[in-house]
Amino acid sequence: MYEGAPNYATSYTVNGDVNGDGITYNDLLYVPKTINEIKFVNASAVGGVADTRTQWEMWNQFTNFIDANPYLKTRRGQFAERNGLIVPWTHKVDMNFTQDIKFTAGKTKHTLRLTADIYNLTNLLNKDWGFYFNPTTTAPLSFSKIDTDGKTPIYSFPYQNGVTKTPYTRAFTPSSSISSRWQLQIGVRYLFN
Repeated sequence: MYEGAPNYATSYTVNGDVNGDGITYNDLLYVPKTINEIKFVNASAVGGVADTRTQWEMWNQFTNFIDANPYLKTRRGQFAERNGLIVPWTHKVDMNFTQDIKFTAGKTKHTLRLTADIYNLTNLLNKDWGFYFNPTTTAPLSFSKIDTDGKTPIYSFPYQNGVTKTPYTRAFTPSSSISSRWQLQIGVRYLFN
């Protein structure tokens, strides 16, 4: 059986309350065209490792993240749309093999049914196939405050891994869940006829 479908739709938001409505998780991300539209502050230390990046380093890393993202790069100078991010399609094939072995003992007919179900056969054939994907982040920026000019938001752009100082670079990562791995189920069944 073949299954091909996008995983789900979601929204890019900001960590924090940019619009001042008291809710910190639902403000849609504004995707800036230039560095003049936002400012950056260093993220909090993670695992004892301080964020020492400059404004330009954070802007360049954030720009690289946007440009590597098929959805965000189309939204420069605009807000991300609610449920505008469609997670990439997953293609997978499941296979069932069934073999009946019929035999007669005396006057009674018997059937021994052997089955093998391979879930996500595509991943068995190639370790890079059959993955479900997840966004690396749906909230890449953390809101700090509005600048003294009263209009420019100040954000931090946290590392994907603060300990190794690795910035976000990719839009999606393969899921590590069992649904992204091949599985085999073997069965034996005795049928009375």
